Amino acid sequence: CIIGSRGLGDVYKRQTVTTETPVTFNNTDTEPRTVAILDDAGTELESFEIPAGGAVVRTFDTVGVFRFSYSGIEIFTGTVEVQAP
Repeated sequence: CIIGSRGLGDVYKRQTVTTETPVTFNNTDTEPRTVAILDDAGTELESFEIPAGGAVVRTFDTVGVFRFSYSGIEIFTGTVEVQAP
């Protein structure tokens, strides 16, 4: 599963995966970006930096709906719904 953009035209707002499925967060920008992962209540669970032109892979161990946002790109937000296998 890949979340990212090729220009801001391809923003993936919602992805559905099963637990332990690798989710790749891409940054095609020329600046590093920080991704925040939040639960349904808006509590930040994790944040990580993606270097310019880079990618970071994460897996979700828990079933639920998780929100994400990229720093500096206000419209780049969405959710990852994690289901049992």
